[in-house]
Order: sequence, then structure tokens, then C-alpha cells
Amino acid sequence: MSITTPDITLADENIASPQQGGASQPQEFRREKFIPISRLALMQRLADEEKQGLASNGANSCKDLFRYLSVWRHQAYQKRLARLKQFYLPFSPDRDTKRITQYSDEQLLDYKIGLISELKKLVAQANYEAITPEKLAELLQANSAHGLELKVDLSEFDEVLIYARGRENETIKKRVIDNLYLVPREFEVPIYKRLFLLLKLKSVDVRVQEIMRNEQVNEKKARKINAKQRRGLPDDPQGNHVYLRLFKNIPREDMEMMFPNTQVKLRMFDKIKLGVTAGGGTVAGIAGAASKIMAAVASANPIGLLAAFAGVVGLLFRQVMTVFNTRTKYMMMLAQRLFFHSLANNRGVLTLLVDRAEEEDIKEEMLAYFFLQRHPMPPEDLREEGKLDVMIEQFLTREFGVTVDFDLEDALKRLNSDQLLTVDDNNIISAVPPAQACLILEQKWRALLSQDEDDGSEMEYEEET
Repeated sequence: MSITTPDITLADENIASPQQGGASQPQEFRREKFIPISRLALMQRLADEEKQGLASNGANSCKDLFRYLSVWRHQAYQKRLARLKQFYLPFSPDRDTKRITQYSDEQLLDYKIGLISELKKLVAQANYEAITPEKLAELLQANSAHGLELKVDLSEFDEVLIYARGRENETIKKRVIDNLYLVPREFEVPIYKRLFLLLKLKSVDVRVQEIMRNEQVNEKKARKINAKQRRGLPDDPQGNHVYLRLFKNIPREDMEMMFPNTQVKLRMFDKIKLGVTAGGGTVAGIAGAASKIMAAVASANPIGLLAAFAGVVGLLFRQVMTVFNTRTKYMMMLAQRLFFHSLANNRGVLTLLVDRAEEEDIKEEMLAYFFLQRHPMPPEDLREEGKLDVMIEQFLTREFGVTVDFDLEDALKRLNSDQLLTVDDNNIISAVPPAQACLILEQKWRALLSQDEDDGSEMEYEEET
């Protein structure tokens, strides 16, 4: 079966996209490309929509095509997952297999570049948006609505990548001084529904050199400072480990909680409270103990003198423990929030991201195929903002009550690459009929199965064995 593959170019390269810069809305106010509808729900709704205008066999053909397309896309993403695992293997902090292959510095650099490049493409296809260093600095300066005062030192890291998807508000209840802490008040806290984090620590030698330059100290002192800063972090002197994390429902003002070197600080309110209660109690206690000491000295009573000194020491110990207990309470709050907000770590992140990117691609392709089949149009109309993509966006709003910025260009490129689009003699682009499209994908499967191609997993197999 042969089919004419149209040459479709939707984007004008001279017009800056939001990712490239140029005049665009601020990141927090733009519509997202993420489609918050499951693939199965969307497939069923499109099949029902098709059934209203076609005989039942037509609807079945459309639904069959979506299943074929899902399976075809899945095998492509499994290849991507194998490649990602291959890139990640030298940097995995969780491996429990014996290291066989020794990598040179040049190989490690190539693998790191490949890993980061592939991950950037993957999270973009999963419709995550990058949080720029400027935006991250702004978020780290924000005050937490959950009562946590956190601090993180980003200079510890050689690589920091953060991507987010889904901007919503979470309602929390909190007691405030305005009503004397009597009745909890509701607050809207902005959150990221999903957040991806990649971290790579600098090597100890590199970090020590930085501390020597910044602090103007010798190497011995710099190593002590570095050891103190990295207390509690995994032992990774060469900085070869790459840490991957996926979180859910992270408050934007609490971004620090995701980093492993987060320090918990006391809020100003707690410092004042401790100063008033502990300071006042200490002064009063010392004054009382001083009078007892003077009385014991005057009466030459050694037992009374020792008791008075023990009272002073006990008082100071109690006030110091009050400070530590308050800090421990903050650490427990932080640990509890992270326990319920963590989705996946390291290699598990790769699998989950591949699954999410595959899901987004299939949903975009189903929508683009369905509406282009119903509304064939010339290339100039496809390039024009507000045609096919607006139809799809209005459908999603009408049927599911969601607002998205549909990524039409990428969806059409993939459909075109799989020969599921055609162009007639009048230069009108349309989708191949479902039954014919199923045959095309079947032929692609037969061609794929007849090939004996390298899937890029030999090195991983050797390592894992």
C-alpha cells in the first residue's frame, strides 16, 4: 500500500515560541499543553462522537485505530526507555549489581550529556514546563504557608533541572494572629501537581576548590566546611551519581523541601516566642538561683550551694532543649509532607516519565486525527492559529470542562511520519480512513518484526548480568 506523505510545516521559525523567548504570557498564566483526561476516557468519548455520524462499524474502526496507534507508540517508547536506562546506568545511585564496565571521563561526559538531552525531550513530550533558574530563585525566596522556614544551598550541585506540570491551588486551614489563633482560616496555596527534579552533586575536589576561593581558607579548612555541609548526604566523592525525583502536589513556596541538603530554620515568630519564654524564664530562674547561691554561701551550706548550681544547669538545659524540640517539630513536618508527596525515585522516574510522555502523545494524536478526518483543510489553514487547534480545545472544554493549549504541530508531525495523513489533488490535507490506517500500522509492525536491529541494550544487559 502506498500513500502520499504531505510536507507539513506549521510553525514559522522566525516567530519565537514561549520556550524560545519573545513576547509571550508569563509562565504562571499560560494555558498548559497537558491534557488532564485519561487516554481511555478520551478514546471512548471520541468513539461515541464518531458513532453519532457513522454506522457502528465506522465507530469500531475508529476505536480499533486508536488501539493500534497506542500499541505502535508503546513499542517506540519502550526503545526510548531502554536507551534512557543505558545512559543512566553509570550514574545510578541504587544499583545492586556488580560493576563490570569501566568508563573513562570522556565516556561519562558523553553519557551525562545524552541522559540530560533525552530527559529534556521526554519531559517536554510529557507536557512538563521548565522552571528557569530565575523562577526557581524567586520561589526559594517566597514565604511558606505551611509554617516551614527552609534554606537550600544550590552551589552544591553540578546539575539542577526542574520541570513542573499542572498549576492549581490547594486550600489549607491555618490559625493566624488576626483572630487571636481562635478560628482556623482558609488560605489558597499555589501548588505544582507534578514536579520533576534532576540533581547531580559536584565532586568533593571541585567543591573544596570553590570553598577555598569563596571563603578565603586553606584546603584543610575547606574540606572540614564541605564535610559539614554534606553531612547526611550519600557518600559520592567523585560526584558521579545523578538523582531523579518525581513529586506530586508540591507547594510552590516550599520548593526547598525537594532538595537533599535542605536546612530547617526557625521562623521569626518562633524565635521571638522562644526569646520571650525561654529568655524570660532563664533570667527569672538565674535570679532565683543566684539568691539561693548567696544564701548557701552565707550559711556555709555546701549541699545547698550544689543544689542551687544544679538548678541553674537544669534550667539552661531545659531552655536549650526547647529550641531543639521546636526544630525537631519542623523536621517532622517536612518528613511527613515528603512521605506523601513522593511519586518515584531514580530508575523508577524514567519508567514513569516514559509512560506519561507516551500517554500525552497518544491523546494528542487521537484528537488531531479525529478532527482532521472530520475537517480536512489546506496547509495554510493548519498553520493559521485558531483553526483546528481551537476546535480541539473547544471540544475538550465542552466535553470535559478542561482548558488546554493543544500542541497541534507535534501531533501532526507524528501522524505524518507514520503515513496516517494524506493530501489530495486540491492540496487538502486529511486523515487516512480508520480501516486503511489500521492496515498501514499492521504493515509497519510486520516490517519491524522482520528486522534484526540493535535496540541499544547490549551494554545494559552485560551490566545487569
